[in-house]
Amino acid sequence: MFGKWNKKGFTFIELVIAITIIAMMAITVVPRFTGRSASAEREKFFTKLNAILQLTYQNALATGKIHSIAFYFDKQIIQAEIEQKEKTVKGELKFDPLNLSYLKTNVSFENYDLRNFFIKKDDKLAGGGITKKVWFYITPGGLAQEVIINFYDKKLLDDPTANAQYSFVLNPFTVQFKMYDSFQRPS
Repeated sequence: MFGKWNKKGFTFIELVIAITIIAMMAITVVPRFTGRSASAEREKFFTKLNAILQLTYQNALATGKIHSIAFYFDKQIIQAEIEQKEKTVKGELKFDPLNLSYLKTNVSFENYDLRNFFIKKDDKLAGGGITKKVWFYITPGGLAQEVIINFYDKKLLDDPTANAQYSFVLNPFTVQFKMYDSFQRPS
């Protein structure tokens, strides 16, 4: 009689309950990890951009030349550039990529959809046409233009619970961006 009840293993009901509990835990935990990865990527992008700004700021002080941070929309890269001696045919400043053998001076923004690019109070993306390039200057005196960039994180657009709107506001005196969780406007 005791041998009949002494079988090892799980019943079908016990297995179904265990699988249900594991599935419920996975449903609540997995979205948190994906949100963190998008957040981590955005933080990494933010850190790289500020590092390029700091490098460009220091190079402007050291060389006494105007530098620019150029956003190329067709290539989806942000590039640090340095002023050249010669000017364009129209008499405008000419810039070449800032090439330093020890540090990278560009970063990709392919995961982000830029909506506004305010320089002072002028939105450079508001024209309605196709914008190929937008840039702002860093002077040899260590100052930058006032810049606000509003963008969407493309990875979070399909998630209704996630905030996909972000803003970078440049401090013209420290030449560093500060990140906000909502769109900002010039005052």
